[in-house]
Amino acid sequence: MALEELEVPRKATPSQQVFANAELFSQILGNAVIYTQARTLKWKSQLVPLALVNRSFFHATVDVVWASMDFVAPFFAILQPSKKDNMLVFPNGIEPAQWERFRLYSSRVKWLILNGPSAVTLDAASILYMSTCRDELAPLFPKVRQLQISSMDQTTLFVALNCIGPCLASVTISVLKPALNPILKEGYSAITACLSRRAKSLDMVSLAVVDADAISNISRIPSLRLLKLNLDNVASWNLLEGLTVQHLEVTLPVMQFSTIVNIDENSMTNYLNSKTSSTVRSLKVSADARSQYRLAMRAGPQYLNGLTLDILSADSNTDTGLHTPFTLAMHIGRNSNLTSLYIATRPTASTTPTAGNLFVPKPEEFDRIGNRGIQLFLKYLGSLHNITSLYIKHVAFPSPDIYFQIFDSLKEMRQLTTLHLHPSLLVKAGAPQEYPRYPDLAFLESFAIGHPQLVELLIVLSLEGSSYSRSFTPTKRKSLLKNLYIVPPSYTPQFSLDNLLWLSKHLDELFPRLETLTRAFMQNPHDVNLGHLWKPVEQLVRSRQELRARVIWELGNREQMPNLMAT
Repeated sequence: MALEELEVPRKATPSQQVFANAELFSQILGNAVIYTQARTLKWKSQLVPLALVNRSFFHATVDVVWASMDFVAPFFAILQPSKKDNMLVFPNGIEPAQWERFRLYSSRVKWLILNGPSAVTLDAASILYMSTCRDELAPLFPKVRQLQISSMDQTTLFVALNCIGPCLASVTISVLKPALNPILKEGYSAITACLSRRAKSLDMVSLAVVDADAISNISRIPSLRLLKLNLDNVASWNLLEGLTVQHLEVTLPVMQFSTIVNIDENSMTNYLNSKTSSTVRSLKVSADARSQYRLAMRAGPQYLNGLTLDILSADSNTDTGLHTPFTLAMHIGRNSNLTSLYIATRPTASTTPTAGNLFVPKPEEFDRIGNRGIQLFLKYLGSLHNITSLYIKHVAFPSPDIYFQIFDSLKEMRQLTTLHLHPSLLVKAGAPQEYPRYPDLAFLESFAIGHPQLVELLIVLSLEGSSYSRSFTPTKRKSLLKNLYIVPPSYTPQFSLDNLLWLSKHLDELFPRLETLTRAFMQNPHDVNLGHLWKPVEQLVRSRQELRARVIWELGNREQMPNLMAT
């Protein structure tokens, strides 16, 4: 049946008119795809019959089915190639009608994943023919917005270059080690050179390997906002000077413990004064503690609004705990206008280090270096008067009082709305076992008064039984806190009924706008037990809030309520 025969009749019912509206049906079908994709891998085959309903259904179905593709074989099949020596060839050429049908579907592709090597292979002659036989030399896939490349064979490279156009917004190239293969290196250069000329709306580029040619090409893309790079070593940072991106994410491999990185605390002033004036406004660095420190010693951006340090903890806690305060001091000292600071330790697999290649100072040096690092870190942390979000999670510091020291630095942070504070203690080798000192629940009272602007708080608090008997002073309900996540220092299976009632009463008094004690815990598989611990408290707090709201409503409507006593 011809497509024209499926048109909606002139005297159509309202439902027929709705389904004949291409724009409206595209939205309906798009929502159906969101529902279907989560349940089956064959969702496209389920939608194809809809293309036979009418013209609106046809175009809407084609838009959805061809919008995301992870292989290109169907497109080349449309051009009816022959096969010779396991390669596709075109001995009889490609007819205009075949090109037209090809463009009908290729122009619908918005997201293309080239997981190579390609399932189909074009020989060099066929690639040259397809590049020159068309009347117009526009890209074969002109509407692609997101492109992912994990191979660099000649067919994949040909397709990738034919996706680069004005619509392209995001490119991810995850091909590793091009330096070991000239073809791969040339592929990187060809793609990035093409991006610099034709990708007028490119917003994000992610490169698994960085070389001078690729960076030179990328630097000529004026629309580029986010750049993600894997650097081979800290020295590769020099290639990034002069970049004009706003957001930069850098990942370095975990050091193989071949060199000792000493802490030169006496040269901190020189490191702080070495600044690079750049357009980078947010920086994320994923590396081990020593690489983080070495990178911070180099000239760094000085106009950052956001800083994220993802510390890969394959090295020892000594390396992490002693290097990290100096790293933070250098970054924060250069960027006093930070509004967001995120520091977290993430475990990663690596070779177990040995004592001979780690920075392990003598006990007296441990105390001196540790105290100096903490002093510098806290000094510059306290100068962040514009900060709104602060995250310090699972980072070891060489001080058992690090919690209270950090809290003292927060006094002038009047714009702070989100605080996640969960550091740990670094214990020097051979020293008696020490434990970090945590504030107890009574600390919440003074904290609520001192920081009424906080909206979200994650904190480690001692839940010792003596805390439950203390009376709280009402805070006149000025706190804006909505999300509160309390982590006990040690495992707590459950609260007694008396403690549940006490906690719910005082948390409601301190934080009258409280919405959740569990949401973040329940979203993290590692913290589900904490979510279950606090769920009963959350339910009791919500009950108190509902009761209070009901009483307020009744008091406000007392004059309008019937006088039941009179009847």
